[in-house]
Amino acid sequence: MTDYQKRLREFIVEVQSLYKEGYSKSQIVKMLKTTYKRIRKYLYGDPDLLCRSDGRNTYNRESILEPYKTRIKQLLSEGNNYKEIFRKIKSGGYPGKYTILCDYCSSLVSCSPKAKSRKMKPKQYVNRSDIFKYLWSDNKEKVNDDIFEKVALKYPKVKEIQDCINDFREIFDRKSISLLNEFINKYKKSNIRSISGFTGGLTKDKKAVENSVTLKYSNGFVEGNNNRLKLIKRQMYGRAKLPLLKAKIIMKNDIFLPCVNQN
Repeated sequence: MTDYQKRLREFIVEVQSLYKEGYSKSQIVKMLKTTYKRIRKYLYGDPDLLCRSDGRNTYNRESILEPYKTRIKQLLSEGNNYKEIFRKIKSGGYPGKYTILCDYCSSLVSCSPKAKSRKMKPKQYVNRSDIFKYLWSDNKEKVNDDIFEKVALKYPKVKEIQDCINDFREIFDRKSISLLNEFINKYKKSNIRSISGFTGGLTKDKKAVENSVTLKYSNGFVEGNNNRLKLIKRQMYGRAKLPLLKAKIIMKNDIFLPCVNQN
């Protein structure tokens, strides 16, 4: 052992003895006129090993859990959780932190035969857009019936939305006014605000809705032209007045006339 190692060993012994006497780390730093990091490095372990390794071979140092490992294993086998184990060994003199105990207990649990034999199933995540695709277009690419049942069991509102969509589609499939009335009465007091608001709109414009259910006519052509008109107006916003808008919308009659051979 060199002179430096002898002096270092004396320093380590003094640090550990002061700590055992009840002095805090900050007090030891002031008493020995050293750094907090150095005190922390030599606070635990065998002085003979620490002085030779200069604190670098930390695997030679004795863990502060070493005197309590047998007790910890026994408490784990009895079914105690980490907090209960920490409380019991703390009352027995354990000076360390709760996180050190948790890391050690987790390593014991992960290495147990029971944990190795247990196969972890990968978690399956479902996006809201996938649920919408399943509801509206019956797209089962990412969400099948089993997955949807699990989602509906956890979120009952999803099941209510599905029933609402199916009932509304059935109205137009069977072209039944009585089903329309039943739909309004059923969902007007729904806890889902969007559904109750939708049924309120059906009630206000009920005659038009009844016509759409029973008649085969559609205003799709008018709505299509209306959408085209609004699109053109947005494209021209701030750059033209009514004459140019009229020229862009109303086509001349001769634009589609075939070319006449004048010869």
